[in-house]
Order: sequence, then C-alpha cells, then structure tokens
Amino acid sequence: MIKKNIVLSLSLVMLILSSCSIGGRPEIVVSNVTIIPSGMMKGVASSFMQIINNGSGSDRLTGCTIKEYPSARGELHDFKDGRMTKVEEVIIPAHETTELMRGSLHIMFFEIPEKIKGTVTLILNFEKSGPIEVRAETALRK
Repeated sequence: MIKKNIVLSLSLVMLILSSCSIGGRPEIVVSNVTIIPSGMMKGVASSFMQIINNGSGSDRLTGCTIKEYPSARGELHDFKDGRMTKVEEVIIPAHETTELMRGSLHIMFFEIPEKIKGTVTLILNFEKSGPIEVRAETALRK
C-alpha cells in the first residue's frame, strides 16, 4: 500500500511539473539577421535569420516591418510543393531554433522606396513576446 501511494504521489508531482511548462513564457533571441535586396525586382528584399526560443512556452511570429522604411510591406513566406506561398504566422516552439532561410521559411519585403544599403532595423512582431527590434545587415545575393 505504501509503495502504491509513493508511486501515485510521484506520478502526481511529475504531472504537475510537466503542466507548468505547458503554455509557459517564451524567451525569444534573434541572431544572424540579413536582408538581401532582389537583383530582379525593384523595391523587393528577402530576410533570413535564426529565431531561438529559450523559454518554456511557444510563440508565433505574426508580422514584420522595417523601421527605416515604414511604408514597406513585410510578409511571411514558405515554400510548399516547390512554390513560394504567403503564410499568416511562423510557430516558434519552446526550447527550439527556427531557421528562416532560402528555399524555406523567410520574410519578404515589398514596396521598399529605395535600394537598401548598410544596416536596417527590422521589427519582428510576436504574439506573446510583442515587437522585437533586430539589426539586419545588407548582404549581396549569391
């Protein structure tokens, strides 16, 4: 009987501890941010980066803007069935790194009024973490 109570108590403690991490707070860190102007289309650029979530809860990237070019329109894109498609959000799971890269998830900017040079500030909008500003280096298309 005592053994059964210990097993039940331990099971209850494990359940409580595991439920604490469900829906916990995200801790978003963004690194290796680049923005690459299109060589073919005027006023268009792509952005790539790593989004690290060190927290115990997931988050969602829901949008983005360029601080220096507020009229530019940012869209989240993915490749599905060999075609680039717009997506409404990018899920950032807890304790994982989400890579935005060529041929996969990435950000597209449209209606940029001039050619981007140097460093710009991207504002990434997250569902739980809110807006996060990151610096993006302009890179040449390879």
